[in-house]
Amino acid sequence: MKTLLLSFFLIVSSLVQSQTENKEIDSLKLLLSKSQDEVRTQNLIVELSNSYLYTNSDSTKYYLEIAKPLLEISPDSTKSDWHMTSYAFYLNEKRFDSAKYHLDKTEKYKDLSYHYSRRYYDNVGFYYYYKANFSESLIAWSKAYNLSVKEEDLEYQRNFLGKIAVCHQQLGNFQDGIETQLLALDLAKKTDDKDSEAMAYNNLGMLFEKLEDYDKALENLLKGHKIDSLIGTQESKVNTYLNLGIVHRKIGEKEKDTSFLMQAKKYYTTALEISREIKYPRGIYGGVTNMAILESTLGNDEQAIVFGREAILLNEEGADKVGELTARSNLALSLIKIGNIQEAESQAKQAIALGKETGFKSGLLDAYFVLSSVKKEQGDYKEAYNAYVNYAQIKDSISSGEVKNRVNELEIRYQTAQKEIDLAETRASLAESEIEVRQKNNMIYGSIGIALILALLGYLVYNQQRLKNRQQTKEFELKNALVKIETQNKLQEQRLRISRDLHDNIGSQLTFITSSLDNLKYGMKNADTTVESKITEIGSFTKTTINELRDTIWAMNKEHIDLDDLEGRIGNLLEQARLASPDIQFSLSIDPAIDRGHTFTSVEGVN
Repeated sequence: MKTLLLSFFLIVSSLVQSQTENKEIDSLKLLLSKSQDEVRTQNLIVELSNSYLYTNSDSTKYYLEIAKPLLEISPDSTKSDWHMTSYAFYLNEKRFDSAKYHLDKTEKYKDLSYHYSRRYYDNVGFYYYYKANFSESLIAWSKAYNLSVKEEDLEYQRNFLGKIAVCHQQLGNFQDGIETQLLALDLAKKTDDKDSEAMAYNNLGMLFEKLEDYDKALENLLKGHKIDSLIGTQESKVNTYLNLGIVHRKIGEKEKDTSFLMQAKKYYTTALEISREIKYPRGIYGGVTNMAILESTLGNDEQAIVFGREAILLNEEGADKVGELTARSNLALSLIKIGNIQEAESQAKQAIALGKETGFKSGLLDAYFVLSSVKKEQGDYKEAYNAYVNYAQIKDSISSGEVKNRVNELEIRYQTAQKEIDLAETRASLAESEIEVRQKNNMIYGSIGIALILALLGYLVYNQQRLKNRQQTKEFELKNALVKIETQNKLQEQRLRISRDLHDNIGSQLTFITSSLDNLKYGMKNADTTVESKITEIGSFTKTTINELRDTIWAMNKEHIDLDDLEGRIGNLLEQARLASPDIQFSLSIDPAIDRGHTFTSVEGVN
């Protein structure tokens, strides 16, 4: 069975701002104690509530309550900040109705500036993502991305591209997800943002995992893991370990190799230990869910069921419908193995309902597969078939050859562009290294004397000029070759165009003349003998001209004419001669000494 643990820290990182250090909070409090201006006081209180947002919910709530009575005298920007902080507070508390109330209040302030518009659509995207409505999240984050493009804000372009890619992943649009994630990766490299680069590799790995391309999945995950091991947060390391575990488990299942399964167990165990140590809920949910799947794969069904029930409870508490869907599907599989078919059916149907609600195609795919297995065990083959049809339709929509081909094409295009960038960087690095070497040499040889320095500089200038001349010569040769190829192509196109014109225009006109002469001759049966002879002569001339025209077109359409071509054409003439003079025996002989591989030009061939 498949499961999904997104690099959710990519999303949370933009909603959860960096934890404010104590000295910064103390600084805000000091400014607040000295403030004499009511508006300034209000702003400082809202800033304090936001600073405590993800570290101390009681303090956040306290400062929000203090600020509330002062809103009437506050400018719109402060009101918007207060509602946005309240929204984030209630969203973090999973109190969605209250979060939606404050989110709706911020809508009228979104036109204050780019900053407020971007934050508004970002918050809308988060709200619907927490509600597992990925289609609405995709719409909101796409709007935010378009705003950041208009403002040429590269940091937020990268940020929103990552979120858009995650939505595509949840909705099963894997080729769109990969294309978007590659753009995010490119921006991360251009802005030298290592955290975002690691996140992009992590998410790319899981997109390839969904397409069952485990080699590329591991390749990208290990690139992300390399960066995480140097600068990554504990949360990012947890996500990487879990995703590496998923891919190793899939390889172990496919290859029936227990060593991969045991490696997956090490990754899951490490992720759970770190998550419990830092109290990272999503890491715990994901770890327990994946341990349940792994124990089922290893045949430890009772242990798998224990993990499975715990995973469902954890995901329900965290309001993670995607995680709950995955946990229920995998629990149903373990229940089938121990013969508890009734509960397995209940879990599968609940998983299907969650899949339809969230639009999470990969999860819905697994849920239908489980329900098909349940119905098969119950002997209800009609319902088993119906469930399998739904499973097959979803699988075809997300893993077709066309999708994989386009994904491969996208990756090739990206890798090619990246190699060009790497090559340019290598050239620049080599150039820099060469300059450094020259400078060091100049310093060393400078102590020997002015004459030696001048000689060395002269040699370097000469050597550089020689290299430049060689390079220019190669470039000139390359240009000449390209010009020659282009000229040949143009000549061939011109030859084809002329031959078509000859055939379509002159050929058709000559044919018309011949036909007209025949008709004229037929209509002038009693005409003067001289006139009739003249018409016959003109008709013969026209037919001869048509044959010569055909020979010319034949020759023009060939770049080279060999003996086989000539033999064929002359053979046609001999056939005409035999028909004209059946009493004469015609034959064609070619001297064996003639090279059969010899070719003629078009003009030679016509002659």
